[in-house]
Amino acid sequence: MKVTKQFFKEFGIQFILSILYSLSMVELPKNLEFESLKLFFDKILPFFGASFFFLSWLSGQVIRIRKTIKTEEKLTDIESLITKTVDASVNRIETLIDFVTGKDSYCYIDIVASLPYEGGQFIPFLLHSGSNPVYNINIELEDKIEKKFKKKNYEEINKGDVLQINDFVTSGHSESKPIRWHFFINSRNGKFRQEILVDFMESHWKKKIFLYKMEEGKEDKLILKHTN
Repeated sequence: MKVTKQFFKEFGIQFILSILYSLSMVELPKNLEFESLKLFFDKILPFFGASFFFLSWLSGQVIRIRKTIKTEEKLTDIESLITKTVDASVNRIETLIDFVTGKDSYCYIDIVASLPYEGGQFIPFLLHSGSNPVYNINIELEDKIEKKFKKKNYEEINKGDVLQINDFVTSGHSESKPIRWHFFINSRNGKFRQEILVDFMESHWKKKIFLYKMEEGKEDKLILKHTN
């Protein structure tokens, strides 16, 4: 019973259309004698067989094409899902790499004159620029005026951090004693060179800061300039 139902489900339309086509191609017998009926069926069977085969083949092709289209759509969806997953994974990996290496972030030194100005004292601070932490910071200070060298190390500095460098606090500066500091800053994501120039002019301290990124085989690139 199940086989019969499945047969008519898959071939019922082809079967009916084939019968109708065959009947249209052969003249119906004028009487119901055996010989007449036999002759009728002998004529109708070739038309029925050919049309039934053709319609079955045609419906099979339609079903195959529909399945192919559905399969292609599913494959397209799977490909899109894989692409999105890979892109998301790549973005997460890149974000992690940027966080670990620091990417384009860097740190630099700025100095602030303490009050009162007459004391000529300046307090240096280590500042952060960028969106990722900067790790393994080694700072070397060369005082071009006093011919002194100082060093300071930091494990890391994060976005928004302002670290006072007490080891570099300096005082006694005046018009005749300006500041000429040169720094070499090494960190996990690169090497930098910085200059801080401070002069006492027109009753005010004039400060200039230049920060360069150093790359082997290339000219140092100016990435920060600050004057007041």
